[in-house]
Amino acid sequence: MTKANTITPRIVHLADQLVADIEARKLKPGDRYLATADASKLLGVGNGLANRALQLLERRQIITRQQRRGAFVARPVDSDASPSLRR
Repeated sequence: MTKANTITPRIVHLADQLVADIEARKLKPGDRYLATADASKLLGVGNGLANRALQLLERRQIITRQQRRGAFVARPVDSDASPSLRR
């Protein structure tokens, strides 16, 4: 098994935790979301892993990120309608 294959599920799990945080806080589109350092503290991981989890949410169009402005919720998170973050 390659190293990339062992890391991917962890990133997906971390991204799932961030989605759960968005749902728990009832954030709406346009609401500010966590910066990388804050996500790192929330998840209990380093900045690199937190950044990759945020990148996955951005690719899934759950958040948008703007340089020097931060991250924002892009669309409502609905656990029934949202696409799975799993591969």
